Amino acid sequence: MYNNRERVPGVASSTADQVIEDSSSNDPQRPLTSPQREVWFEQVLQGEGSPLYNIGGYMRLEGPLDVTLFRRSAQLLVLKHDVLRTALVAGDEGDVPQQAWAHLTVDVPLHDFSSANDPLQAAMAWMQQRFDEPFLLYGEPLFRYALLQLGPTSFLYFGCYHHLIADGWTIALLTRSHGELYTALLEGREPDLTAPSYQAFVDNDQQYQASRPSRPSTSTGCINSSRRPSRCSRRATAWPAGHAPSRCNSFTLPRPWYDRLSAFAQSHGATTFHALLAAVYVYFTRIAGRHELTLGLPVLNRANAAFKATAGLFVGVTATHLRLGPDLSFPQLMQAIGRELRQDYRHQRFPISTLNRELGRLGAGQQQLFDVGLSYERHDYAAAFGDIPGTAIPLVNQHQTEPLMLYVREFHADANVQLDFVHHLAYFSSEDIQALQPRLMTLLDAALDQPQLPLACLPVLAPQEVAQITAWNATGRPREEADLLDRPSSP
Repeated sequence: MYNNRERVPGVASSTADQVIEDSSSNDPQRPLTSPQREVWFEQVLQGEGSPLYNIGGYMRLEGPLDVTLFRRSAQLLVLKHDVLRTALVAGDEGDVPQQAWAHLTVDVPLHDFSSANDPLQAAMAWMQQRFDEPFLLYGEPLFRYALLQLGPTSFLYFGCYHHLIADGWTIALLTRSHGELYTALLEGREPDLTAPSYQAFVDNDQQYQASRPSRPSTSTGCINSSRRPSRCSRRATAWPAGHAPSRCNSFTLPRPWYDRLSAFAQSHGATTFHALLAAVYVYFTRIAGRHELTLGLPVLNRANAAFKATAGLFVGVTATHLRLGPDLSFPQLMQAIGRELRQDYRHQRFPISTLNRELGRLGAGQQQLFDVGLSYERHDYAAAFGDIPGTAIPLVNQHQTEPLMLYVREFHADANVQLDFVHHLAYFSSEDIQALQPRLMTLLDAALDQPQLPLACLPVLAPQEVAQITAWNATGRPREEADLLDRPSSP
């Protein structure tokens, strides 16, 4: 039994237990996939008490939600998608199989915050606390749900998953699936319980592992990169309490501006992702006075339609090394990045931990090939529960290990796009990140307005910073703006 009992005022004798039933009919034990092994290995290094790999968030539902049907549809969701019934099985050292239970009874606790002075603030505090609670890794479900009520027709649908069973694409898929099941029950229709099994990807991954070479190809961008990947962050500073936490600074990209950026990229044979990646490349190479950069890029890793319809962990991380000249224009840079990524994506399934070992990074005191990453999350969260549309908002824990990860959250068509800067406080302060946000926007605005400019002429300081520097130097020798911009500065 998975004891997740919550005493909820106003809900008569409702259990929130998740109960494993009839273990004799469980699926056979299977090995972890390559993406799962990467996560499991890092989780073990961080300790089982760390919520490092808790992912998820909440969906805002404004309307007369039927709580009973919501709980029934959650049970059907677990029945439909076998990855939700999957848990790790404790084995010998290095041998950690997984197994999908035949049955898992799930209920969703209801928490009523409507009488609080600030219902939303109280609910947010509860969700963050629950989100930061670690999962038990072995023999237990690796997800948790809850409903939080803010008013008579105002609800938050909380969902937290261990990364071992879900990625961002999966969470969006499960949310849409839950809405479809709820709507079917509400309308008196037979719910569709068919869905591809994650076990198909487990088998596919085993075939890949058996056929791939024992070391990465020398054509891989990571192997061709310098044996000392360029760092974007300063060296870690000591933290008084020991392990430094991470923080998230969020920034909103207005939809009209974002659509203009997307149209600009498309007009030059590139994508929005290429444009954002180009801006990150220009900024960090300019401030460091170099022309190369290694970035961590999560990749979808879903090679066909069946895998795109499958709930589970597919995403991997590739380390992309870019060494491009300062004389390129921004459109040329986007196109060059597209070509580099097409080369690197051929090796996207190769475990990055193996690349780390191949290049000797762990022994050199550097745990990753990169210290800055960009995650482009264009996921479809267009879920509806009956006539109630949902709005998805991610949550972030405070235990990230990378110095800086930028998350581009494009969850709803025509809505503003959220840009999250998740930064490790031993490397980047909140003041660093607050300065970085307008600098990236200034750089992109300049690229949109003057695409013919060479990269070396694009501004990397916000206008108010340039004005401040100009004021400081008003009584000294005049300097060209380009000299000011090219001078290395802190992130």
